[in-house]
Amino acid sequence: RFDLPLMKSLSQWGRGERKVLLGDVSVGADVIAPYRAFVLAVGGAANLRSLNLPLDGDGVARDLPGFVDVRGADGRLLRVPGMAGELAGRSLGHVIALPPADAALNFPVDPAAIPVYSFADLAACADADYLVRNFKDKVVLFGAVLDIEDRKLAANRFAAPADFAGAPVGCDGKTPPVGRADRSLYPGVLIHAVGVDNLIRGTYLLPSAPATGVVLTLTLALLTTLLAIRFGTWGSAAATFGFALAWIALT
Repeated sequence: RFDLPLMKSLSQWGRGERKVLLGDVSVGADVIAPYRAFVLAVGGAANLRSLNLPLDGDGVARDLPGFVDVRGADGRLLRVPGMAGELAGRSLGHVIALPPADAALNFPVDPAAIPVYSFADLAACADADYLVRNFKDKVVLFGAVLDIEDRKLAANRFAAPADFAGAPVGCDGKTPPVGRADRSLYPGVLIHAVGVDNLIRGTYLLPSAPATGVVLTLTLALLTTLLAIRFGTWGSAAATFGFALAWIALT
């Protein structure tokens, strides 16, 4: 019965206040779910949401998480809020509108935009003002920032910040030590946090119109043709390669 205080807290803030959500993950035909007693304490399926992250064919998480497809009683697929969509909706006070199906994650440039705290520090914090100042009216996600587990290749993999980069000062007056900066795998909990932030602010990315891609392709083709006429094979190849590098850097 050591977990009795936790059970009471889940019941009060989950079942009673509807301010706690638990998550589950589907792995093939299996579902990794919280301990059943915790699910019952928090209020059952009403406060349980999917943490599945959509991945592209190359295994990279680019799509905006937050909604999952489930099969209704009539056999049709329906899009319902997952963890990020439900958290964003409860934060805004209304059911959030479905974003376009091709909406993509918009990772912040500043790692401090999604502050990461040490749970051990918060559990030991006796400063109520600190907790109110940092967490009042905020969406808070509890998750592991471990060395291997629950890490994904994400759209920011070429510019992913180090673990705890830009972390705020903790309740103990210290900041967590910054981890390695040379990894491309990003914690899954932070991908969900970016998704929640994008949905609340409406800052997710949308692909450009197909016509834009056609215009850009034709423009590059025209430039390549003019360069070939002007500078010959090797000069035009070098210039075209330079244009490609500049476009990659820009995007």
